Amino acid sequence: SNSTRSFTIPFDCQTMTLAAAHYPCFGIYILRNDRVFAALRCVSTPNEAHGGHLHQDQLHVEIAIDQNNIVTDPGSYVYTALPERRCEYRAHSSHFVPWLAEWKELEKPTGIFSFLPSPCGQVTHLGDGNVSAIASHGGKYVRRTLDVRRDRIEVCDVASGTLVSHPVTEIWFSAGYGILTQSR
Repeated sequence: SNSTRSFTIPFDCQTMTLAAAHYPCFGIYILRNDRVFAALRCVSTPNEAHGGHLHQDQLHVEIAIDQNNIVTDPGSYVYTALPERRCEYRAHSSHFVPWLAEWKELEKPTGIFSFLPSPCGQVTHLGDGNVSAIASHGGKYVRRTLDVRRDRIEVCDVASGTLVSHPVTEIWFSAGYGILTQSR
């Protein structure tokens, strides 16, 4: 079954000249100007590129308006001392990502240093105020488009499977080393 979902953040900006930047080896695609920072995470072969460090953040977006964080990555917490917390921070449910019910087998790591498998990604467009990418696994895909317009920022997901509706896990931001801060 196909599914579609979109999120809109109202925004008022008279001048919408955006610079686009991309860092494909790291997997980050950015649209920005002096008021907006919008980024989409997409890695072509995440499991090979990052091994045990991988988070399930394929197609995650970061959005800030006037230096106020609207959507952010939760951080990394700790690497070894608390395996359960480490997995919580790496999981798709801690990131603003589209996830399919058909990707259930990707949800559990096999050990503390095993990677969390993620769908493979491909950016299909960057520029003109938007970035689009596809994540796919097991014959199912999600296309996410991040579109910055004069009056709104829109995130739209179109999937060939069933999009899971889950709220992003409410966890405190962690810059690392187990340090937590309430603001995200």
